[in-house]
Formats: sequence, C-alpha cells, structure tokens
Amino acid sequence: MLAKLDSTSNNINSILNDENRAAFKSALADIAIVAHTIAARKNTLDAGIASAARTFDNGARATAQLGPAIERIGRGADAVEKMGTEVARTGVSAGTMVDSVGADVKRFTAETIPELERLLGEISVLAGSLRRLSEKIESGPGGLLLGRRQVPSGPGEGTAK
Repeated sequence: MLAKLDSTSNNINSILNDENRAAFKSALADIAIVAHTIAARKNTLDAGIASAARTFDNGARATAQLGPAIERIGRGADAVEKMGTEVARTGVSAGTMVDSVGADVKRFTAETIPELERLLGEISVLAGSLRRLSEKIESGPGGLLLGRRQVPSGPGEGTAK
C-alpha cells in the first residue's frame, strides 16, 4: 500500500511540475480576468438578458398573431382562385357568345346584303323614273292634265302614198 501511495505521490508531483503549475496559475489568472470583466459589465449583461427576454416575448406574440394572418392570407388566396375560375368561365361564355354572334352576322350578311343590293338597284331605277317625270312636269305641266300632244310630222315625214 505504501508503494502505491508512493507511486501516486510521484504521479501527483509530476503533474504539478513547474511547467504545469505555471500553466495552471496562468489559467486561474485568465479565469479571474474573465470573472472581473463579467462583474464589471454586470449591468450591461443584465440589460442584454432583459432585452433578449423582451425580444423572445415579442417574437412569441408575433408568432401567435402570425397564425390568423396566415389563415386570412389562405382565405384570400382561395377567393382569388375562385375569382379566377369565375373569370375563366365568363371568358368561355363570352367566347361562345361571340361565336354565336359571328354566325348570326355571317347569316345576316349572306341573306340580307344581296337583297339590299337588289333593293338599291330598284330604288336607282325608280329615282331615274321620278327624275324624268319631274323634268317633264317642269317643262310642261299641262301634259299631266291633258295628256300627251301629238307631235306634228316633220319635213319629209308626210303621209305615205
């Protein structure tokens, strides 16, 4: 047992040699400096910790409020999607209506325009007749009441024998 005690004592002495004692002393000095620095900045550290606590509290409140906001955004996105679907349906309906109107316009054009052209031709002939009638009335309105006069025969148009 004495041998073990002696061996343990030798190991402790080798651990506590001058070099290790100097390193241990230096580490203790560094720890003392850190402890003094922390003690000197105690108020600043306390304020920082309190500020961090407020920041975490604010973050927790913001996170709590974020849920309903995300819900509202989701409802808004659903409404926009529904509106887009309605606009697409309306567009299809409008396209169908335009196609229908286009077919009606083509049928109107095919059936009505030739009839209008014929009618305009007749109106043109009628206008020509009315113009000739008005010219005759202006030149001799008596012809309307008395009828046409016989035009006398011209020279050389005598009666044939």
